[in-house]
Amino acid sequence: MFASRSLPRIPSLLTEVAPSVSGDVRFGRRYCVIRPTSAREQLIATATTRRPLTRCSAVPRISVSALFPCVTMLQSAFSSHSSTHQPLDAVDNETLPNALHYVDVPTKKATFAMACFWAPDALFGSTPGVIKTKVGYCGGAKNNPTYRDLGDHTEAIEVDYDPNKITYEKLLELFWANHDPTARLKTQYTSLIFYHDEDQKAAAEKTLKEQEKTHKRPLVTVVRPSVKFWDAEDYHQKFRLQQHPWLCELLSVKDNGQLLKDSFVSARLNGYVIGCGGVDQFEKEWAMLGLDQKAANYVRSLVTKYKGQGLIC
Repeated sequence: MFASRSLPRIPSLLTEVAPSVSGDVRFGRRYCVIRPTSAREQLIATATTRRPLTRCSAVPRISVSALFPCVTMLQSAFSSHSSTHQPLDAVDNETLPNALHYVDVPTKKATFAMACFWAPDALFGSTPGVIKTKVGYCGGAKNNPTYRDLGDHTEAIEVDYDPNKITYEKLLELFWANHDPTARLKTQYTSLIFYHDEDQKAAAEKTLKEQEKTHKRPLVTVVRPSVKFWDAEDYHQKFRLQQHPWLCELLSVKDNGQLLKDSFVSARLNGYVIGCGGVDQFEKEWAMLGLDQKAANYVRSLVTKYKGQGLIC
């Protein structure tokens, strides 16, 4: 995952701290998260079972470094990476009063399933003409699916876009270009296009036929009419942006799942923080998004750092 690529691997220290866990260790502002790298489900487990490190007032104050010298070594090794989550002077900012959350234009919906939904959330969210995005579950018969009890649903993304700025055909191009439509995966990650009207159906079926001619293996993508879209849990929404808690606080979207789904600026930044969109696009619109100079400098550094590294879930 992008957010962990720059972190050094220290297997010997990990063995001392947690012999049963391997992977990346990240020290954030309030949490220490050991993230196994073997499967996405293990990452979800760590994201949903974090424990605060600061609420220990009832415990006698014993020097952690005295008991576990390797912890001190780990903290020192990772101190140079903490700025990815919170600049040292970020506390000077409380919120961004001009953050552009809502854009009042007529929109249409597009719904796609293209494997893990974190990647397309960043991809489409940073695309000019897209107003907002949200991830969820779609296509199955089970009521009220959850990540842990998905039933026969598929991970999907719902995109609200301005048809005067971007066409449905352009969204289809992004769909086809950013996943493998021949991959035979379990239902959770299969490839689907859910059309919302006859025009979308015709466009989707046309591109499906075109794609069949360019692939040696048969496509698994299915074009289907839109059905009920079940929103995913809040921790999945704008997942990349949520790895930068101080940005979420500035945008007033921390612990506000509905605003995370509705916010225009959140959709944009969710892509920018992993390099989607590119530096030139960011320079053109950061002021319009309502960022201040400090936030802009921070996001710009991430766009520059991760540009061109592709989408990873």
